Amino acid sequence: MSLAVAVKGPEGIAFATDSRLVYRRPGDSSSYYYSTVDSAQKLLAFPEPHRQVGAVVYGFGSGAFSTNASAFELELPGERLRVRDYAERLAAFYSRQAVMNSPQPYAMYAFVGGFDPGEDRGRVFSVEVPDHPEPVEQHAGGSGISYGGQREFVDRLLVGYDARLRDFLEGVEGLDSVQMQIPLATMNLGACADLAGFLVRMTRETQTFIAGLQGVGGGVYVATVTAADGVRWVARPEREAQTQGVWRQTQEIEAAMIVAPACGIRPAGYTATLAEAQAVE
Repeated sequence: MSLAVAVKGPEGIAFATDSRLVYRRPGDSSSYYYSTVDSAQKLLAFPEPHRQVGAVVYGFGSGAFSTNASAFELELPGERLRVRDYAERLAAFYSRQAVMNSPQPYAMYAFVGGFDPGEDRGRVFSVEVPDHPEPVEQHAGGSGISYGGQREFVDRLLVGYDARLRDFLEGVEGLDSVQMQIPLATMNLGACADLAGFLVRMTRETQTFIAGLQGVGGGVYVATVTAADGVRWVARPEREAQTQGVWRQTQEIEAAMIVAPACGIRPAGYTATLAEAQAVE
């Protein structure tokens, strides 16, 4: 599933993602097995004259992440395009892959970002294949963070709560106050790259402690895009050889909750089962 991040700041755009591919097979009613291979190249940079645009891809496309990037490059024209045009072409390319993979599950998402010819203000577009291939601009005219994939830990950090709670919190006032305050409009490009890489590394490390799907893993790729320099790599780990994946098992377990006493002081390491927590008034 992966995690893809695009941070749009005043000086340019920073991309980050991991290198994990996940292959799943059915298990019994209480668990399933999946295999991971940490060898994918999901952060895409293109040759001249297309260096002013990059992309990160994620979703349920497995091998399409790393095996088809060169095929997409061969379809690019000899002249530089607008950022939206690259997003449209990438969506069309992966739409054809969706047809080829039918009836297998296929859902490919991407953030495409860069600079239009003659422009010094970056643009970022999102595409969703096959359901919503039309590019949608993110943070038009300003700065912002776009991210997708296994996003729950990033949501909790940046937004203040898991997106799965959105329906329960509808109409609740004051939620803006729990959001992480990040001065993106004044951050330099290096800080944007650090933030993008941190969000992916944080998710990867946090997932090592969970019982669920550990879909973010392997090396963390980070790159920046500017109008002057195009795509420049900040972190580009050596790709691991394509080997037989390691099979893992994830199980549904009873959740544990941290219980704080009435005074509000939370003792370190004091946990309780969900049933015990529900019995506490």
